[in-house]
This record gives sequence, C-alpha cells and structure tokens, in this order.
Amino acid sequence: MKSKKISFKKIISIVCCFVLAATIMPVSSASADWNELINSQKLTPEKTGFELLDNEVDSVLNSLISKGYKTPAQLARESYKYLIKSVGYTGKDPISKDYPQKPIPENISVDMEKMNGDYKALYAINPLFYRTGVCDEYNAAFVCFMRRIGIPAMTVNGYYVRKSGVKDGHCWAVAKLNNKYYVFDSEIDDWIQNQLKDPNYMKHFCVEQIGNPRYELVDAEWNSIPKNKQQEYLDFLMTYVNTHGHGQFEYTGKYISMKSNTGILKGMNTNPSPAHKKDTKKGNKKQKNNEKKSKKVQKSKKVQKSKKVNRRIK
Repeated sequence: MKSKKISFKKIISIVCCFVLAATIMPVSSASADWNELINSQKLTPEKTGFELLDNEVDSVLNSLISKGYKTPAQLARESYKYLIKSVGYTGKDPISKDYPQKPIPENISVDMEKMNGDYKALYAINPLFYRTGVCDEYNAAFVCFMRRIGIPAMTVNGYYVRKSGVKDGHCWAVAKLNNKYYVFDSEIDDWIQNQLKDPNYMKHFCVEQIGNPRYELVDAEWNSIPKNKQQEYLDFLMTYVNTHGHGQFEYTGKYISMKSNTGILKGMNTNPSPAHKKDTKKGNKKQKNNEKKSKKVQKSKKVQKSKKVNRRIK
C-alpha cells in the first residue's frame, strides 16, 4: 500500500505553513520550567483504542526509554523531537532515509466504539507510518504521545499569526499543566529546523496559550475567542475530549456537533460508536435545514428569472 492511499476526505484546518520562511518568528522562549511543569503532573496514561496505532506509539516511547529518557518531561520533549526528525511536511519535505515508511495493511478495520469516537487520533497515522503530514497530523501524533505518557492534551484550531499580521489557518496541540494551557507545535518547529536551518528550533514547545499573540483560538465558525474566555473555552473542550473522545468537534457557545467520520481514510472501515451517532444527529438536522433553505433560495431565484424572461417575450 503506497502512502498516497492514506488521505483524509476533509482536513478542518487549511494550512499554508510552507510559505512562512520569511515571516516566522518565535512566539517567545519556551517555558523555562517546562521540565518541572510536566514532571509535577499526576499522570493518567491513555491509549487511543486502535491497536495498530497504540503499538507504534508504545514502540517509539519504549525506544526513547531504552536510550535513558525516562521522566515524563524527557519523554514529551524527545517524542516531540522524534516527530521533527522523522516527519516531512506533505508535498514539501523529502521523506527521511533514517526513518523508513511502515505501510499498514490495506482495508484494516477500525472499531470506533473502542476508540470512543476518537477518530482525530487517526490523523497520527500519516506521520507515524508514512513519515509525512500537515499541521493536523503532526500535532495529532504528538497528542497521542502526550496522552500515552499520561498528560492531558488535545489539538485545537485557529490562526498562526505572522509578524506581519497575516493569519494562516492552523492546528496545534495544547496540554494542560497545573491548570494552565501550553502550546506544543511540532509542525512549525519542524519548519524552523528543516527550512530555516535554525539549530535552536524548539521555539514552540511548552509556550503559554492564553493571550498568546501568535496563536489565535477560534470557535467552530472561526470566530476569535477573547482572552478572558480562552481558559473557559479550553476547559470545556478538554472536558469534552476526556469524556467523548478526541474527535473533530465543532463548538459554538454550548453547542457541539461531531462531523461524520465516514471515509476518513481510504481503505479503512470505520464504525461510528453510539455516542458519535447521538452527537451527529443534531448536526445532521441542522445541515439538512440549511440545505432546504438553500434550495428554496435557488428556486425563488429561478422563478424570478423566469418571470423576467416572460415579460421580455410579451
């Protein structure tokens, strides 16, 4: 099975990070006490529920442990570096010869009920097995590492704001440490290391999220979340992720709708869990209502156009 067979039907974030070379700047120095921050956490290790993916995550972490990286902070930092070294940006970077691809069996079955509807974790397949990815995929893989280590983490959507003020649609990882949220963006740091050739490339590892001028959080309709609402917003999402699985959720006020997970990966059979079906019901109803409204508008326009034509003929 070739890597091009693994593709997503729709990627939420539209990322253009390959044009950042001229404008990318560090958000700030990574938190100086990242080591203490991570090591002080009460760990609750979790698996995704997809055996093939979990085995690969464990394999990478066990390899790091065998090299002497044993504390949670060390494992977090080294797994972050692992993604930067082993993964190339899709369509831009060549695949590293040091990290060969590991094609997965065709038509492999994914039991979404075992994964608690957490099909966002499937985004980790491209970087971990095919050594390529975009922002969603890099950071979904890092979330898998963090949650396996035992640290609550998730991906969020929004804009990466360049020095010039230009905003790029983006997806990054955040982890909750001592009741604060910190950014972990391996995809941007991969760019800094591989394209800008900056040896000090760990610029987006464990940087505070709240009020961060470079990382603008948005809701489901891509409206910016005000600084005074960001903690509440992130707490809400983290609670949802911990109870419903890390799926592609949409959030507007207190309303959540799960996007359909049908055909996320070509050749992979996904079985929606009962919880997922329940969450998508309202979203599907809303979509149908919008489609009906759209059809009515189109019909009205056709009628008006027809009347105009008849007047001309008369």
